[in-house]
Amino acid sequence: NYAVTGSGGPYLWQAVDAHAQTVYTNGPKCGQFRGYGAPQGVFGIESALDELCELIGADPWEFRMANRLPQEGVSFLGYPVAESLGYAQVLEALRPSYREYQAQAAEYNAANAGGEYRMGVGLAGMWYRFGKSGSLAVEAHAELDRDGRLVVYCSAPDYGQGTTTVMAQLAAEALGLPRDCVSVVNGDTARTPDSGIQGASRSTYWVGGAVTRAAAALREQILGTAAEMLNQDPERLELRPGAVVAPGEDRLPLAEVAVEMERIGLARRVRGVFAPGLDDDFLASRPEYLPFFVTGAHVAEVEVNVETGQVRVAHVAAAHDVGRAINPQGLRGQVEGAVVMSLGLALMEEYLPGVTRGLNDYYLPTARCMPRITVIPVEVPSRWGPLGAKGLGEAATLATAPAILNGIYHACGARVRTLPATPERVLAALREAGARNAGRSSAASAAEQVR
Repeated sequence: NYAVTGSGGPYLWQAVDAHAQTVYTNGPKCGQFRGYGAPQGVFGIESALDELCELIGADPWEFRMANRLPQEGVSFLGYPVAESLGYAQVLEALRPSYREYQAQAAEYNAANAGGEYRMGVGLAGMWYRFGKSGSLAVEAHAELDRDGRLVVYCSAPDYGQGTTTVMAQLAAEALGLPRDCVSVVNGDTARTPDSGIQGASRSTYWVGGAVTRAAAALREQILGTAAEMLNQDPERLELRPGAVVAPGEDRLPLAEVAVEMERIGLARRVRGVFAPGLDDDFLASRPEYLPFFVTGAHVAEVEVNVETGQVRVAHVAAAHDVGRAINPQGLRGQVEGAVVMSLGLALMEEYLPGVTRGLNDYYLPTARCMPRITVIPVEVPSRWGPLGAKGLGEAATLATAPAILNGIYHACGARVRTLPATPERVLAALREAGARNAGRSSAASAAEQVR
């Protein structure tokens, strides 16, 4: 499902025939991994687009920009997208890096003509679905504790990607307080509501939307109660760390507000529900998954040793439309980690059933493999997400591998169609390209003799 959805990309197609099949084999058991099949689909289409550009003499950047899916266009899946689509802005943001790398590669190759190293630049785009199936309503809670603490309850499990931090940030923003004033209880089945499935880069948009609404509702309830206690207009009160402050700096501790809320029978824990504001006609005919997509593009500058087939990635620039960068540092970490993870997919990680026995013969990228990575956040606000945010996490893995393999081709003419592009496969592709070029030369020579 994800492989097919990712395989058409953010492009406008005249006709599509897509088919996917799950095959059960006697091979080792496999399970989900970051991207859920989308990296393979994106690798296929972005490599094919690069080959098409070569055939028709088109510039890869210009070709993608000219054929991008417009906001109101019909996707290759047969229906329009229902969230903002920032692919044009992504390509524009990436263009300076792409042209800079091209100039560097041309200068390097001219200075090292006839040498064993060649440099090339590859470009690849992507889109990734973060719309969900099933119920569109996502729930979170916010509470004023008896001791005056502010607590958020949500289910957006944090596997290290920073969702707990983001939920605290969004709640603090809605409350108008510093982040350290908010505690988050995340993914505790005894205490938190069911916030729906949170895989596939959905957490910030869906659960974050519910957290924002819960926190805003709690703020309104706190200020309303405090206004009654202080005999003030709620709009003249200010929520500060540990207290509500009235004009003249009169302070009312939040713990006292909590006591008053209990005394008058007002719930200290409030519910926030987020659902995108889609119209009824769309909801009546919507596909299984809401057509919400994030887009991005990567450009890779690679160096190929044509004698050994070894590939080194020098630079990667990665542009992603995130809607709104809630945590810029976390965003950079997500993208940098995704680039290195995908570098392994592109060049070295390969599991061979019956052969691979452990990490001694399963090669992973190390610090020595790290390219210089430039992260370019692009902010095209979402229609309904919290503060305009969209998703990012898994989407960041998709474009690196095809960008690297397109770069290998532009460096030395070797088109590798199987991942990873090991030295053996690069050399085999070089030999194939050499034989093909020799055949063309022989055919051209024979034709000239006939003439």
